[in-house]
Amino acid sequence: MTDPKKLVQSAVEMACKAGADSAEALLSQGKSLSIRVFEGQIESLEHAESSGIGFRVLVGKREGYAHTERTDAKGIKLAAKWAVENAAVGRENEFAGISDYPQGPDIGETYSEALAKVPLSEKVDLARKTEAEPRSVDKRVVNVPHAGYFEGDYEIALANSRGLYRNRIGNYAGTYCAPLAIEGESRQSGYKVEVSRSFPELSQKTVGVEAAKRALELLGAAPIGSGTLPVMFENLTACELLGTFAGMFSGKAAEEGRTVLAGRTGEKIAAPAVKIVDDATRSGGFVSRAFDFEGFPTARFEVVSEGFFKGFMHNTATAKKANTRSTGHAYRGYKGSLSVSPSNFFIEGEIHPLDALISGISRGLFIVDLEGLHSGANGLNGDFSLGAKGFLIEAGKRVRPVEGVTVSGNFLTMLSNIKAVGDDFKFDTPGGTACIGAPSILVETLSIAGGKK
Repeated sequence: MTDPKKLVQSAVEMACKAGADSAEALLSQGKSLSIRVFEGQIESLEHAESSGIGFRVLVGKREGYAHTERTDAKGIKLAAKWAVENAAVGRENEFAGISDYPQGPDIGETYSEALAKVPLSEKVDLARKTEAEPRSVDKRVVNVPHAGYFEGDYEIALANSRGLYRNRIGNYAGTYCAPLAIEGESRQSGYKVEVSRSFPELSQKTVGVEAAKRALELLGAAPIGSGTLPVMFENLTACELLGTFAGMFSGKAAEEGRTVLAGRTGEKIAAPAVKIVDDATRSGGFVSRAFDFEGFPTARFEVVSEGFFKGFMHNTATAKKANTRSTGHAYRGYKGSLSVSPSNFFIEGEIHPLDALISGISRGLFIVDLEGLHSGANGLNGDFSLGAKGFLIEAGKRVRPVEGVTVSGNFLTMLSNIKAVGDDFKFDTPGGTACIGAPSILVETLSIAGGKK
């Protein structure tokens, strides 16, 4: 394949020759592998590759975009021409710019050569092991409908007409399992996933066993009565909530009036001990990066600190419009336009042992699964009403599993009512350019709509 640096630099030259006053070319390419196993046999094994170049050009104050999946000279030249033509009919954006930004920080290795060299046969064996594990735990585990192995690697190359060139590569792999357990009329699924850049580390995980235990623990789940209760969100459910409302902290959302946080920088919106952080420089992060999708250097950015909202995540254009500085959060795929996205986005707080937090609850709900995040959450104002599964806590102990309840509230109000966070911090599975992290969090009260006590 053509050298990525030469490819994007020549693409920029073509855009300028086509009439762009300044131009940027983004090459995005990657490979993925997915292995699904059912009853010990390979159900599917899929390799996929993708590659494309996206242009962002400026003609006067007008911005134009175009992309192509053809990386030959003819295809790139045609896409460059389209980008310039699109700019001619596009709207003016006085805040758009293309520049030679400084180099970003050293973030360490994001690509494992050892992982890339693992034979396919070993990956298949790991997928089979993961699928087989639940059946060894308990005879009530009757089926494992979803289990397997996945991996991905990617490369990003970015060049612009101001002389900037940036390049990064990364990879990761993971296993997942979702077994089904049945006892009487009760049917419950469990889910567990682990991600790593180390295949030996991944191989030592007992993902299937842990998933089976989660399913078994929920057998016999039933509703509880309606009311307001202390609620603890387990780490991955806390990740889901944070990810669902991450857009509230986007400078692009503020510019477009899509967040109630617009104009509220400096206000107290969370409990004093709570921090919400985005840190693209985090060592070992699966989406860590030294520069954003404009080439602007990244840095740790505390969105919420000591309970106060410190400001929005910005790219250079949204920052200029808001009369501030970019925070290194520009994002665009090669097919899309410039936007804003977090990277390693997570909640921090004063840590307490999880068991100690549970033991201090006289009566409450420990939530391990949320449903309806796409339909039951309002990203603009923070309201949510979500189906939930978990465990009733009484006298500091988990006494029985719960399902058939709805937990309701407001995300910002919830942040203000966080009493403590646990010692079980975890990042969720990487999704696109973002990875969400959180410990279990204890909220003073939330509304629970249930059924029989």
